[in-house]
Amino acid sequence: MMFGPDIAQHAAGATLPGECPAAPQTAAETEKSPNARMEYYVLAVKTGREARYLSCAERLTDPADGRFVWPRRALSIRRDGMWIDSVAPLYPGYIFWETRELSDRSIMALRKSPGFIKFLRSNYDIAPLDKRESELFVELIAGGEVIRKSKVVFDENNRIRVVDGPLMRLEGRIVKVDRRKGRARVALTFHGRTMLADLGFEVMEKTVES
Repeated sequence: MMFGPDIAQHAAGATLPGECPAAPQTAAETEKSPNARMEYYVLAVKTGREARYLSCAERLTDPADGRFVWPRRALSIRRDGMWIDSVAPLYPGYIFWETRELSDRSIMALRKSPGFIKFLRSNYDIAPLDKRESELFVELIAGGEVIRKSKVVFDENNRIRVVDGPLMRLEGRIVKVDRRKGRARVALTFHGRTMLADLGFEVMEKTVES
């Protein structure tokens, strides 16, 4: 996937602040084991500059080393008295790198791209999500990087029940429901820190009987 237009390189080879440096010429590394499980690393980048960061970082990284995952969510927002569909980052300022093994080549490329802030847990302690965190993240993006709205019903006690969609896998992690806006707030933990995100839902007409 590509985000935004290509960024032209300067004939002199110099890179100005905020520009994407030229892709490095590096020798091929040892092939990764196909049996190694996928791991997810979290990158903090400048909020609102995620797409620009990706357009550069994808030029600098080798597809054989891994891929970017930028989770976004489909929501309905009210604007000028009308409800419109919108797609927004799930966690503003955060992008995930999926790989079987984090290489030095990838680390250099990810850090050189404009907008990079740090790896989690830190630039001095780069670590993937643990097994349980990875499993939850995979469930979250099982339907794609743009997380679609779930279908829900409410019972006579106004309790939500998910009948279809991403929230089915995360129903036990819902901490807040806004029925009017069609949003459910979900709490996930990455590297020991709780990160909240609102996921959209549509209410089905039929209610659930007790």
